[in-house]
Amino acid sequence: MEKNEIIKFKKLLAYFVSHLEWVNSKNDNSRGYVDYIKPFVDNKTFRVTGQGYNGDKIQNQIEQWSDFEHGKICITVQANFGNYKTSKCYLNWKGTGLNIVSTWDNDSIISLYQEEYQNQDGKRSRMRLCEAMSVESLGLFDETEISPNLVSFFEDFDNQIVKFIQHNRNIVEAKEVESSIEPISYSKQIILYGPPGTGKTYKTIDRALAIIECKSDKSSSPQDRKVRYQHYVDRGQILFTTFHQSMSYEDFVEGIKPKFDESEDGAKQLVYEVESGLFKIACAHAAYNSYLELQNKSPNKRNYTFDDLYTSFIDYVQDCLDNDIKPTYKSLSGRETSIIKINGNGSIHAHAKNSSGIKSPAPLTKDNLQKLYDRYKDTSEIKSLSQVREVVG
Repeated sequence: MEKNEIIKFKKLLAYFVSHLEWVNSKNDNSRGYVDYIKPFVDNKTFRVTGQGYNGDKIQNQIEQWSDFEHGKICITVQANFGNYKTSKCYLNWKGTGLNIVSTWDNDSIISLYQEEYQNQDGKRSRMRLCEAMSVESLGLFDETEISPNLVSFFEDFDNQIVKFIQHNRNIVEAKEVESSIEPISYSKQIILYGPPGTGKTYKTIDRALAIIECKSDKSSSPQDRKVRYQHYVDRGQILFTTFHQSMSYEDFVEGIKPKFDESEDGAKQLVYEVESGLFKIACAHAAYNSYLELQNKSPNKRNYTFDDLYTSFIDYVQDCLDNDIKPTYKSLSGRETSIIKINGNGSIHAHAKNSSGIKSPAPLTKDNLQKLYDRYKDTSEIKSLSQVREVVG
């Protein structure tokens, strides 16, 4: 805490007390009159009442002590039927309802306390924020060193404005996220248009990250955002494409593509397989990731049919294989097994890692996997291969 700020705060409070006591009594012997009030009276610039936060000239009388690191403190003095001993006379952080108010005993202010007149959500209330401190314990008119109570009183008031600023910042950030995501949530499509080099591609990166991470991030560097963007691309959560005249329905949704299928004896045969397009792959990824998240939250709850899950899984695996990635899983014995191929009928060919066998094992069919799915609620229930053989036959 800067000592200079404490000294300014001390003079500000001393002026506040001097001002109210003098306008209440008009006694030139009242505390602080000579140091704080008389210069303005002599210059005929003294303002008895006014709202400093509203730009009234009364603010000029505390201008030299009003600016602090986290904000500006204003003075407001309003007579209530000629009475200055009410909460209508206060110091406050500008733009807030965080006030410093006085407590009186006859014609003297005996203590100061902090209150919140209007909370941060705009609801009117009066709530004390800390214990009242006597003018004497604050040492406002002492020539001695700064009082520990004064330091504590200032820290409490300063912390209130810091909390207020943070609260407002959180609201602004939430609105930024909402404004970033809302058009995507309620519109079927977004078109970013403009000449080349105006930042359309960079904007799509920011929009994609805002949706996935549920927050607007303008503080990190463009390089950091590109790294995070690429991370989600590698995980299959973001797919980027250019809609060119040559892109067809088959490329975007699904289509029949020619491929060579190699049999066990090495013979090659031309076959035609239905291949998922970009959009269908994205849907499969979303469905499979949603299922995994649901299983993590509630392992015993099944909201999808086996057909839904199997189709999503096959599409996910095929997408990996198309990108030269072999999905690898651990067997019951802990051995790593990789999926190397998906047949046209949706059967799975898998091969144990570092296996010395030349002949590929029989494919895992959808029917056999469904038997296991229907029999067991979780893979942890399968303790040995004999249980698998018993179910599959």
